[in-house]
Amino acid sequence: MQSKGYKVKVKVIHKAKPKQSPGKKRYQKLLLKDDEGTVMKGAIFHDDIESFDSALKRNGEYEISDAPITVIPEQFSSKVGELQMNFNDRVKIIPVSLNNCSDEPQYTKLSAIPVAEQKTEQKNEMLLDILGVVLFVSETREVNVGHNIQHVRDIYITDDSSPRPMVLSAWNDFTRQECETLSGWAQSSMVVGFVGVQPVTRKGIPFPLLDNIFF
Repeated sequence: MQSKGYKVKVKVIHKAKPKQSPGKKRYQKLLLKDDEGTVMKGAIFHDDIESFDSALKRNGEYEISDAPITVIPEQFSSKVGELQMNFNDRVKIIPVSLNNCSDEPQYTKLSAIPVAEQKTEQKNEMLLDILGVVLFVSETREVNVGHNIQHVRDIYITDDSSPRPMVLSAWNDFTRQECETLSGWAQSSMVVGFVGVQPVTRKGIPFPLLDNIFF
């Protein structure tokens, strides 16, 4: 079943940098929100990443139609039955600012779009969504990875599930503006959501790797 015959109006509230899975599959993650506040993940794969680079901008509002909606495999989702909008060359995208209709079209709710059958195996690594209070952000340190110098900052957060704080590791570009913002929020017990956290294990210890930050 294909998710056709619908039109939604959404805002791109987050657009991550393109990544490559261990299976050499290039992908880019998005977060979309409609007027009712429903949030849905989006995904672009392979060469379509460049094709949609200018068509979908962060904080832009768009009319989108005919994008297949699939259920994210459980090992890659943050909850059971989580849905994802997939973008390919058949998807129609129009910036809301270019809609000259005098009457607003009848948009479909994100929650009401039919789900397409999942036919392709996804090999993306598991991603987690985390919510917690920011306690402290460390200074930037340098780490030598494969003879390349990487910049890392540790973000300490806590929630009511454990007396121990969790440490998230932000790398390279995310050690700058985003971490400076988080450091300021640490003084006011701000609750922050982190989307797309990749769990990794080092020396047998779980270690969340943060390379997508969404406030």
